[in-house]
Amino acid sequence: MSWFEVVPVALVTAAWLVGPGAALSYAIGLRGLSAWGMAPTLSMLIVPVTAVLADVLGLRWSPLVVLAATAVVVTLAVIASLLLRRIAPPRRTDPRRVLAAAALGLVPAIAIGWYVLVEGMGQPDQLSQTYDAIFHYSALAHILDSGNASSMEMGTLGNVATPTTFYPAGWHGLTSLVVLSTGTPIAVAANLVAGAIAMLVWPLSCMLLVRQLVGRSTAAMAVTGVVSVAFTAFPWGLLGFGVLWSNLLGLGLAPAGVAMVLAATSLAREDVIGRRRAMALAPLVVVACAFAHPNTVFSLIVVALFPIATSVLRWAVRLHRAGRTGRAVAGVVAAVAAFLGAWAYVAVAPMFAEVRSHYWPPFETPARAVGEALLAAPNGKPALWALSLVAVIGAVVAWRLKTSRWLVAAFAGTVFLYVVAAAINRPGTHFITGYWYNDSYRLAAMLPLTTVPLAVLGITRLADRLGALLAKVPAPAATVPPGIVVAGADQGADPVRPPLWRTPTVLSLVVLLALAPLTKVFYVGANVGTVAGSYAIEPVPQNTTLVDRTEKEFLPELETKLPEDALVANNPWDGSTLMLAEVGRRALFPHANIPWSADQTYLAANLDEAGRDPEVCRAAERLGVRHLLMANRTFWPHDARNKDYPGLRVSTSDPGFELLAQKGTVKLYRLAACDAGKAVTTR
Repeated sequence: MSWFEVVPVALVTAAWLVGPGAALSYAIGLRGLSAWGMAPTLSMLIVPVTAVLADVLGLRWSPLVVLAATAVVVTLAVIASLLLRRIAPPRRTDPRRVLAAAALGLVPAIAIGWYVLVEGMGQPDQLSQTYDAIFHYSALAHILDSGNASSMEMGTLGNVATPTTFYPAGWHGLTSLVVLSTGTPIAVAANLVAGAIAMLVWPLSCMLLVRQLVGRSTAAMAVTGVVSVAFTAFPWGLLGFGVLWSNLLGLGLAPAGVAMVLAATSLAREDVIGRRRAMALAPLVVVACAFAHPNTVFSLIVVALFPIATSVLRWAVRLHRAGRTGRAVAGVVAAVAAFLGAWAYVAVAPMFAEVRSHYWPPFETPARAVGEALLAAPNGKPALWALSLVAVIGAVVAWRLKTSRWLVAAFAGTVFLYVVAAAINRPGTHFITGYWYNDSYRLAAMLPLTTVPLAVLGITRLADRLGALLAKVPAPAATVPPGIVVAGADQGADPVRPPLWRTPTVLSLVVLLALAPLTKVFYVGANVGTVAGSYAIEPVPQNTTLVDRTEKEFLPELETKLPEDALVANNPWDGSTLMLAEVGRRALFPHANIPWSADQTYLAANLDEAGRDPEVCRAAERLGVRHLLMANRTFWPHDARNKDYPGLRVSTSDPGFELLAQKGTVKLYRLAACDAGKAVTTR
């Protein structure tokens, strides 16, 4: 399968990510950039909530269910908008030139993102060779098999013998819609959804945030898209670490959430959302982010805290100047107390206990961690010198603007969190970083949330300075024919517009083009390497390979030999789980680290005794297991959890197992010892 062949699937993916939310955006009165910037967030509200309700109502998950739910939600939103038209009228869209600049600025962002995707993944159906991918592929397979995409039951992947638990399945629900809509394999859908988040959702979201920061600036809109896909820590870092696809989706929505906060706090410049509408939508944005990944809510809180604090302080200053100092002080104290009280509760809440318990040893000094954050090079990534310098210029600009000082403070806050996780991490700091698993990679991914708008401010300021220098160059005198009166020559007339090549937009594009060689074309090489790290298959299977070339070549045989309803015994550490997910067959062990039933645990330890232990066949019968897949052990052999499945390795000479297919050391068996009426030799 070639990348050209999957272009239609990519377009369907983009439609699912943006389409439902765009319809809802226009229904609630958003227009232009605000509608499209909020569209992915509202799509991620509709899709996972529909999945939960479909499960409650007993409806099988399908594109038709989502389209019907979208139609109902949009209709209700239109009615509500008409009833509340006087309170919250539809927002006026930006001038066409601003929208055109945003649209044109999105084109190179998508082109750069597509290049990173193609070069980093290699093939569109390449499987991610990572621990987290075991769960994600299994979750997709579970949705397609069960017809249930509810986040309320996703934590155990349909393992009926264990209690269901919550897992944010927004990414999985949407990716399953791509599979159901196009018939494409799971791996292709997963890769295209992840790529579309990086090169479409994230740039759109960043454009809305920048638009709220700078107003109707065609220059800022023209460069934001490219800047947003240049940083390594996000979005590409989460495509190369984990892989953290759910986190990728959540943080991709975060800039739009911050843009909403700016509207609610009246800090937006020439606001395109509306204060009342933003306050009404805020809870829905939180729900959407939580269904993408809960720690996105905390990331959003961290950044949003600074504009909210700015708004509270400005309110207090106004009261003080009006002679109501007591009320101002009381308000500030109440706000601080509410924040600290909420933080104190969350810091000990049992629901976050398991997340807070994760420990990653510090790996560098605080000074080095600060330097990495300032150079956009966290976790040992290559330093992005040119882009970081531009962001520093942007920070100076934001500080001088006063109303944007919160952005500099928010950047400092995200740097602080990264430094704590990377250089200090200890039990006493987990109440600060525990909501991100105390993981420096997840916290590093927050940095571009503030550095992207700072870099855009830096580029536009450099363009302004370039324009000022060019203005000092004398223009050639125009020759006016005799008898012709020059309009505007009298005092008080409108100033003559500068030529096109001296407009802020063109000059900003010039600065952006100048950055191209300085950044080696916006760091595509570094970003390709980051993505490739989680997809590469070693020439000789190494400790980081889940599905090697032999196993991938075995997939057609696996699909042919296994019945569609087969439940296959497997060791989740040898890549078999991904193989079964890719061919649409259920794995007895769909992940490497979720609770198992007593029968599953017994088979994991004793399946190889099927011809000698009657209890093995009884357990297999209760579960419905008839086959065993043995793949190559090429992933994390050092991990002690590999030893939890000693009964899943058998020899071809064992009479209790019939060999159905083999390629190298990859083998598919049938449990012949458990055939009806088969005599079993007791121990």
